[in-house]
Order: sequence, then C-alpha cells, then structure tokens
Amino acid sequence: MHKPTRHAFEIQFFESILRRNPKDSDVIEILGGLYTKEGRIDEGLRMDRRLVRIKPDNATAYYNLACSLALKKRRAEAMRMLERAVALGYKDVDWMLQDPDLDSLKKHPAFRALAATLVREKCAALAEGWVASPRHPRGSIVRLKRLAEASARPPYPRSQIEKFL
Repeated sequence: MHKPTRHAFEIQFFESILRRNPKDSDVIEILGGLYTKEGRIDEGLRMDRRLVRIKPDNATAYYNLACSLALKKRRAEAMRMLERAVALGYKDVDWMLQDPDLDSLKKHPAFRALAATLVREKCAALAEGWVASPRHPRGSIVRLKRLAEASARPPYPRSQIEKFL
C-alpha cells in the first residue's frame, strides 16, 4: 500500500473507474500519467503498455510508453517506441527535446538523428508556409534564418535553410 500523496485522491478515483471499465483508454492514459508523476514508474509503465495494446495506432500512447521506458533506463526499447510514435505521426519535436522523461535518451545517437529529422521537417514546413505567404516573403526567410541560428539543440541544418534563401 502506498502512503497518501499529492495525487492520491485522483489515483484512487481513476482506479475505481478502471475496475468497472478496464478498457477505458482515457482512464488508462490518465492513470499512467498520474503514476509517473508520483514516481510509481513501474505502474505507469504497466498502464502505458496496456494503452498501446488497446490503441495500437495511437502515436501519443507510444510516446508515453517511450517516456516510461526511458525513465526505467531501458534505452533501446524506449528508442524503438519513440521511433514508432514518430512513424504513427508524433511530431512535437519541441516538447521531445525538453521532456525530462527522455533525458536518458538525449545523448543517444538514434535520438539525435530522430530529433534532427523532425527539426528538418518542421523547418521545411515552416519555410514553405512563410515563402508561400504573399506578405513579407523575404522577411519570413530572415525570421527562419534567425530561428535556425538561435537553435541550440539540435541546430537546424544550414543546407535545409539555404535552399529557401
């Protein structure tokens, strides 16, 4: 039995709902997050695995599973789940780069390569939208260049930027 914590009421509440409806994916996702916030990583991991079984095409479910695995220092498996999340459509590279749950992966070459790919895609999408804009198209490219120069992790590749100049 766990001692009462900050999220004890919410955990107890959602556990009672889950007992009545064991396939409620929303409740499973919420419980996974609450367990992780409370430092109950094994239980959070169990919920994340359960959610992936129920929603095998959900990018966020795989992202959360990758986070739980990274917290457990299971880097290879965490990278596979993160790659799966991206393949399913997870694109929030800004959060991925600052998410403390993924700290154990951030020096991993596969993580850096995946993040760099997402950054290039984001850069290209932003540039395409800015260049297509009839208002201040040149100013938009300058903003993109400043964004690229200011980015520290990972840097936007010059080759990707130069093709829009």
